[in-house]
Order: sequence, then structure tokens, then C-alpha cells
Amino acid sequence: MTHDDAIVRPVRTNNTPALGPLALLAASELDVQVLRQELGLTDSRQLYMSRLHYKATEPKLPVVVGPIMGAPYAVMLLEILRSWGVRKAFFIGWCGSIDQRVCIGDIIVPTGAWIDEGTSVHYGQSAKAAVAPDEGLKEMLHHVLQQRRLTFQCGTIWTTDAIFRETRTQLHRYQQLGALAVEMELSALLSAAAFYDFAMAAILTVSDELFTLKWQPGFKTEAFKLSRLTACRLLIDLLKPQSDL
Repeated sequence: MTHDDAIVRPVRTNNTPALGPLALLAASELDVQVLRQELGLTDSRQLYMSRLHYKATEPKLPVVVGPIMGAPYAVMLLEILRSWGVRKAFFIGWCGSIDQRVCIGDIIVPTGAWIDEGTSVHYGQSAKAAVAPDEGLKEMLHHVLQQRRLTFQCGTIWTTDAIFRETRTQLHRYQQLGALAVEMELSALLSAAAFYDFAMAAILTVSDELFTLKWQPGFKTEAFKLSRLTACRLLIDLLKPQSDL
């Protein structure tokens, strides 16, 4: 499979903004706004169903893109950003725990993602396999969390296309594979990143629990609200200087 055999490709135009090498892809609009405000990104434009936030006078600052839902859409945005000059990205999202050791409000740095979506196979991956993040970016997340003495979890994630088909059979399968949580974008993003030799890693916050086979939402809990803000601010602290990225 080659990079240049696609018929439809992302394009640059006279209106394409000048972007630096680094992007933050945020699944939630709540996280998009925290990242945008605290990075001081004063410029914005529509990007399909999302918005691209950047600062035209400081192109070395990370850009922020979101909200994002689902594997195909997430990878479409990644393709656009890559064609506009971005070469590294962090994904920040929410996930549902399928492991009783992982609770609402926990922060996860994924070591890989199990493919249970249809996008990854178009980027050279096998269905039901696992794909890994960029080791260097993952270690940067580990370092900043350890430096601040924050507790976090490491392990694989289950990425699904079908939020309402997280069945008992599926959940048990991915529990047996050692997955900690489930979400809808990560394996596809990592697959596309690997295909293009594009560096990508992720940080996730646990928003709900499924491991008892009864859904327990935690979106309104203080533990979740505090942890998702912590995850956003960790990325901001890590990336704002951009000294080694």
C-alpha cells in the first residue's frame, strides 16, 4: 500500500493557514475550549464539523482541533492537518472503563489500542489487532505525570465504531485481551499515524464505567471534571514552551 495511490486527497489553498508541526486533537468541545484559551489561540476557522484554533502570529504554538467523534472523522481531520504541515499530535479524549481497577476520574496513557473499527484496515493494519503510539511522545506524557506525582494508568484501549453495541461478549473479549477502557477514535488515529510515519500519542480521562455490565456514567462527578482539566493542563504545560518538539 502506497501513500500516493489515493484518488481523493486533502489539498492546500490560498486560504490554508500556516501551521506549526504540532496539533492537539480533542474529542470534547469542553476540552477544546480549555486548550484554546490557555494556549492563547486567538484565530479560528471551521474545519468540517470541527474548528481549528491557532495563532497566526505564533505558528510554533500547537494548534487545537475538535470536537471529534468516531474513527473515520478523526482520521479525515488527521489527513487534513498532515497535508497542512502538522507532523506530530496528541489526542485527548474520554473513555469508559472496562477494568474494575480503573475508575471514573482516572487518567490513562494508552500503550496501544485494539482495532474494532473499520478505518484502520485502510491504513495497513489488520482487523482486531493492536496498534501502538509513538514511544517518544508516550514517554513525554509519562514523564510529566510522574514529575507532578500524579497517579495514572497505562494499558491498551478498545476502540469501537458502535457505542451502542458494546455488548457483554465484546466487553469480555477485550477484558481478556487486557484492555482498560473503550472509546471511539484512538486505534484509527494511531493506524493512520503509523502509515504516514506521523508521531502520535494520547491521554484519556475515564468518564464512565462498564465493567460491572451495567453502565455507570460519571460525566457530572467532581472526580471526572477535575481529571479532565488536569489532563488538559498537563498537555498545555508540556507543549506551550515547545522547546524539544
